[in-house]
Amino acid sequence: MKTTILCAIIHVGTWVLQALYALMKLAPVKDQVCFFSRQGDEPSIDFQMLMAELRATAPELEQVTMCHQFRTGRDRFITFALDQLRSMRWLATSRACIIDGYWPVVSLLRHRKELTVVQIWHSVGKIKKSGYQTLDTPSGRNGKLARALKMHRNYTYIISGGTAWTPYYLASFDTTPEHLRHYGLPRLDWLLQQVDLRPGFEEKYPELKGKTVVLYAPTYRTYDINPQDELLPLFQGDKYALVCRFHPNQKFAAALPESVTRYEAGDTFEWMSCCDIVITDYSSLSLEAAVLDKKIYYYLFDHDRYLRDNGLNVDPAEIMPHCAFEKAADLFAAIDSGVYPDGELESFRRGYLPEELGSSTKNIAALITGADETEKELELV
Repeated sequence: MKTTILCAIIHVGTWVLQALYALMKLAPVKDQVCFFSRQGDEPSIDFQMLMAELRATAPELEQVTMCHQFRTGRDRFITFALDQLRSMRWLATSRACIIDGYWPVVSLLRHRKELTVVQIWHSVGKIKKSGYQTLDTPSGRNGKLARALKMHRNYTYIISGGTAWTPYYLASFDTTPEHLRHYGLPRLDWLLQQVDLRPGFEEKYPELKGKTVVLYAPTYRTYDINPQDELLPLFQGDKYALVCRFHPNQKFAAALPESVTRYEAGDTFEWMSCCDIVITDYSSLSLEAAVLDKKIYYYLFDHDRYLRDNGLNVDPAEIMPHCAFEKAADLFAAIDSGVYPDGELESFRRGYLPEELGSSTKNIAALITGADETEKELELV
C-alpha cells in the first residue's frame, strides 16, 4: 500500500514538473553544457577532466555544475529537491548534460530532441550487479518505485569500459547497444598522466618512508561491516603502511580505530597512484589499479552473503583466484610472500579494460560537442 501511494505521488509530481519544464523550454537554447552529480559535493576527477577538455576544445560552451551528494534526512531531502528544480532551468536551455549517476529530473522529464545526455557513471566496469539487475533484491531498489522514477531513462550515450562489460551495462541500465560507448572514464587518463605522487605523501606522512604502502578500498554495502578488525593488526609494524579508504556512506558495526582515519589528505585515486598494493573486493577500483599495473588483491570476507544479497557479474574469485581470499590471514600471507601471479593481472587487463587507453576524455568531449559525428561524416566522403 505504501509503495502504491508513493508511486501515485511520484506520477502527480512528475506531471507538475513536466508542466513547469515546458515553460522553461520556451527560452532559447544556449551554448551551454551542464554537469550534475549526487556522488559528492565537489566535481569528481572525471568532471574536472571533461570540463578542462571542453574549455580547450570548445571554449564557446558555457559550463554549469551542480554537485550535491544525496543524504538521508528530511532537511537534506528538501535541499536536494530544490536543487532538482534549479537544475531543470539549466537542462531546458543546454545543448548537453553530463551525469555520473541517477539524476531524477534528467530521467523523469521530456527534453528537447537536441539535448545530448551523457551518462558517464562512476565506475569503469560492472563487477557487481546494479541498477535494473538488482531491483527487488536485498541490496537493490524497490522495482515499482524505480520504474515510477524512470530510473536511467533519456540517456543518449552511456560510457562503459571494455567490450566484455557490454551485457552487464545493457542489463544494469535496461538499454540497447547503440547507446554504449566503450571509452572508459577520464580518470583513466588522469591516472596515466600522474607523475610520482609518493614524495608528497611521504613528506606529509613521514611514517610511510621505507614501507610498502597498501591501499584498502572496499565497495559500499547496504549492511554494516567491520572487516578492519581482522585486517588492520596484520599490517602493523615497520614493513607495511595500510591506508583505508571506505565509502563515505558505509556503516560500521563498531567505531573505526584511529589508524583508519589518520590518512585524510588526497583522494582514493591519488593514493592509488602512489601505493604499492591495492586491496579491494567487488569494486571496480580494481580496473583503475590494473591501468597502473598495481598488484591487486581481493578481500572477500562476505563472499557468500554478497553473492546472495547483491550478486556479481564478474566474480574476482573466478577471474583472479590466486589473488582472492575470504580470510584476512590468508590474504596477508599471500602479500607477505612477495610472490604475485602476474599472469592473472595481465589476463584481467586484456579482458576488461578499454582497448584504447589515454583518450577517454577526448572521446567523451567529442560526444558532447558533436565532433564525433562530424568525423564520421568526413570518413564517408
